[in-house]
Amino acid sequence: MGTPVNEMINTFNYDTYVILDDYHNLEDSTTIDSIISYLLENMPKKPHLIICSHSELSMPLAKLKANDEVFQITMDDLCFTKDEICALFTTIYSLKLGEDEIDWLLKNSEGWPTYLSLILQTYGTKQDREKCFFKKIQSEYKKFAENIFDYSVQEVFKNEPPEYQKFLIDCSLLDYLNPDICQAVTGIDNCQQIIEEIFKRNAFIFALPDGNYRLHSLFQDFLKSIFQNEDRKK
Repeated sequence: MGTPVNEMINTFNYDTYVILDDYHNLEDSTTIDSIISYLLENMPKKPHLIICSHSELSMPLAKLKANDEVFQITMDDLCFTKDEICALFTTIYSLKLGEDEIDWLLKNSEGWPTYLSLILQTYGTKQDREKCFFKKIQSEYKKFAENIFDYSVQEVFKNEPPEYQKFLIDCSLLDYLNPDICQAVTGIDNCQQIIEEIFKRNAFIFALPDGNYRLHSLFQDFLKSIFQNEDRKK
């Protein structure tokens, strides 16, 4: 990597951006992680590296953060607040929603931008949306949720190993994920490790202040929908 770094110093006279998308697909490649780490430590000022990943990066970033050389955008930053949902629907799309309707959207989307985007895509043009827009969403919520489920399957669930998929399905009946309770339900000893690994991959799991975790409500609904073993459910 020394050669391309030296070439960058001699070549890039203007700000240049190198974008690595879907970095999580590398599946913990230590070789590539070490290359990127070297690049981050030795890269000159003009090139800038943008890494997009569903998962937390495994390379060390502490030194860069301490030097204020990293700008990090997390899932918490991307989630819409109640005011932002209101601004999106009211200001951008001229859809006047009441306080209770905004609360419903916040509760069911948990601020997830893709959910909000899919709602607007599903219900067509501005003229169509203005006609009983919110009632239509609520009445067709189950049908609409299938689009969310498809996304969950394609982007998240199918990428988990089979034992983690089974773990998620079994634990979908729980209000929150506590390692001891998950162990009692699944019979698996390393529940803490599994939960933490899934959390690091941003697979629709939220950390709670008390040290427990919970599933995103949409992802939980999806998991429940594929929990077919009634005896195991009981």
